[in-house]
Amino acid sequence: MITKNDRVSYRPKNSLEEKYFTKDSIFFDIETTGFSPVKNTLYLIGCGYRDEENFHIVQFFAENKEEQADVLTAFFSLISGFKTILSFNGLGFDLPFLKAKCASLQMEDPFSGFDYIDIFKSVSKYKKILNLENYKQKTLEKFLGIDRDDTYNGGELISVYQSYEKQPSTEALHLLLLHNHDDVLGMLPLIQLMAYEEFFTGNYTVSNATLHPFTDFEQQPALELLISGTTTHPFPAKVSVRKDELFLRLAEHQFSLSVPVFSGTLKYFYPDYKNYYYLPNEDLAIHKSVATYVEKEFRTPAKASTCYTKKEGHFLPQFEELFSPSFLAEYRSKQRFFLYEDGKTLQDRKNLQCYINHLLTHFCH
Repeated sequence: MITKNDRVSYRPKNSLEEKYFTKDSIFFDIETTGFSPVKNTLYLIGCGYRDEENFHIVQFFAENKEEQADVLTAFFSLISGFKTILSFNGLGFDLPFLKAKCASLQMEDPFSGFDYIDIFKSVSKYKKILNLENYKQKTLEKFLGIDRDDTYNGGELISVYQSYEKQPSTEALHLLLLHNHDDVLGMLPLIQLMAYEEFFTGNYTVSNATLHPFTDFEQQPALELLISGTTTHPFPAKVSVRKDELFLRLAEHQFSLSVPVFSGTLKYFYPDYKNYYYLPNEDLAIHKSVATYVEKEFRTPAKASTCYTKKEGHFLPQFEELFSPSFLAEYRSKQRFFLYEDGKTLQDRKNLQCYINHLLTHFCH
């Protein structure tokens, strides 16, 4: 087994590194000859951890499959001094592979008792926000403007390792170690991407929420609710996304959200339509206790689609019944609304944050 140590000068670059990458945390990444822990070889585990001044990268390399147990033993010894394990898709691949490999080698599974942070799982929740071609580590590094020396992917290096097993060479060893080294080193700046999850899970402060008049594309007067605020952690890249006429912009420590206001008449549908009559001339439904005073020719038993009353005003969209009463354009309309009422509902800060979180969830779905 070959053990390689590297050391890079380190200073936390932002508040997210301070939060997620503490002295009690360690990165790890594995290299294998395939996806099957039983049939394929675990040939390399790379780890990264910090101290006051440096970022340490330690790699354990199996020169042949007989050294897999040695690699695992060395890895387990190193991580035993840490509380949190960080990875990129470690929960999806690396950890299940290692657990199964331990079982096949009749080694004890040491992975209970740790806290886990998977950067891939965090970032992939926001695919519809970032809108990247894929969410591989190199793609995310490119999104952040990061270049790496390694040009291979793990699949391409399988044949390199298999050739190394038969005939070891310095060149092949360098390629294998470099790819893993850059994967471990590259996870450090990827912590910046956790800023999106921080924001979408409510880590922000609202500065302003006001109605804004504007002229739409058809040169008609319209209204929008403009919400703006600040975030605890900076976004690593500017993002703008539009969905169902909602518009969200994220940049540095700022966010802004534009919500269209519907001005006009909408309908509230009573749920217990069997207790109502519909009045065609008035185009509304009234309860049977009141309908007795209406002549029979002017009333008809209400259906679910005709059991409504109308309301005129300014309305804000909601994608499930967050605030009551909930209004619709027609009975089968998917889009719901609630009455703005000069902002009375949203004057309560808890209601406002609840509504913002509701809209942010809609962007992600």
